[in-house]
Amino acid sequence: MNLSDELLTINETCKLLKISRPTLLKLMKKGSIKGFRIGKRVWRIRRCDVEGYIEKNDENENEHC
Repeated sequence: MNLSDELLTINETCKLLKISRPTLLKLMKKGSIKGFRIGKRVWRIRRCDVEGYIEKNDENENEHC
């Protein structure tokens, strides 16, 4: 498994993005960040999806400057 295939927990993703858990859950619900459930309660997010979200938001911020 390479680094981009790494699976992150909710907490790891929150730390990486510097956002709260409720904010991350809202982003996942909107579809801005893709996550998937393992079992009934365990969520995982692919690192590559988080990196894609970061890149997309960086591009949007640069357009406003």
